[in-house]
Amino acid sequence: MEFIKNKKIRTIAGLSVCVLIICLTVILLISLIEEKNLHPNITKPGTDISLKNISLSEDLKQNFQEKDFVYKNAVNLSTSLDIVSNCLQYDLKNSTYEELPGDVNIRKYILPQGICYVEEDTGYWNYSVSSNNMLNGVAESEFVSDKEITEKTKDFIAAHNLFGKNTYDISVTEMTTGGWNSEEKVVRKEATVFPDINGVKVYGVYRMVLSYDSDGNIVEISNCYNPSSKLEKVELKSFGKIKTMLDTEDYSASASSSMESVQITSARLAYYADSSPNEDGNFYIYPIYIFEAEGVNMEGKLESFDIFVDAVK
Repeated sequence: MEFIKNKKIRTIAGLSVCVLIICLTVILLISLIEEKNLHPNITKPGTDISLKNISLSEDLKQNFQEKDFVYKNAVNLSTSLDIVSNCLQYDLKNSTYEELPGDVNIRKYILPQGICYVEEDTGYWNYSVSSNNMLNGVAESEFVSDKEITEKTKDFIAAHNLFGKNTYDISVTEMTTGGWNSEEKVVRKEATVFPDINGVKVYGVYRMVLSYDSDGNIVEISNCYNPSSKLEKVELKSFGKIKTMLDTEDYSASASSSMESVQITSARLAYYADSSPNEDGNFYIYPIYIFEAEGVNMEGKLESFDIFVDAVK
C-alpha cells in the first residue's frame, strides 16, 4: 500500500511539472506574439503644442478598417548593394571599400566620379559626385525648372526600374544661399521621391532624394528606401479607441503651434516607416491613420495640418 501511495504521489508531482511547463510555454508564446505585434515610433507633439477640442465626426467612421498588413523592409547588405549598383551603374559588390573610423557599419566606396557611403545595418546609402561646384549658387532664372527636375527624376526611376509596380509622388524643393542684404541664389534643387505600397502613401523615412545642379545633372543621391513585403495581417484600432487617443494627445501632428477648435475634415489609412530598426533588428512599415484637420492657431487664423495616429490595435 505504501508503494502504491508513493507511486501516486510521484505521478501527481510529475503531472504538476508537466502542467507548469505547458503554462510557461503558453506564457512565452503569448509574450513572443505580443513582441511581434510592434507599433510605429511616431513622435508625439511637444509640450508647447496642444490641440484643443478635436472634433472627429461619425461620418468618417466608414474610412476605418478592421484589419491591414504590417510590412517588412528587405534590409540586407546584398539587396542594398544591388540597388546602389543599379542606380550608379557601377559594381559595388566586387569593389573595395574603407570602413569609417569609429563606425565599422558604414562602408566608404571611392568611385571614378564620386564617393558612396553604405550603412550595412540599415541599407541606407548616399552618393555624391566629386565635381559639385554649386556652393555659390545661381539666380533662379538660370536654374533648370521644377518641371524639368520632375521629368528627369521620372526618367531616372524608369531607366533603373525602381519601386517595381508601385507608384510614387515627387516633391521638388530648392536650397538657397544669401541673406536679407544679398541676392538669394539657388544652390541646388532636390527631388524627393515617396514610393507608395499598393497605392497607399508611406510616411517616415521611406524615400529617395535626388539633388540636381543648375544644368539638371544629378550631384547627389540619398536613399532610405528598401523593397518591402507583407509580414502579417493585424487588427486595427476601433473608431472609439482612435477618438480616445485624440482626446489624450496620443498622436503626432504637423501643426505649427497650439490649436483651438480643431475640426477633422478627412480620414484615410496610410503607412509609416520607422527610421531605425526595432529590438529584433528589423524594419517594419505600420498602418497609421492620417487626419486632415483645421484649427485656429495662436494668431487667431485658420490653419490646415495633419494628425498622425498609430492604427495597430
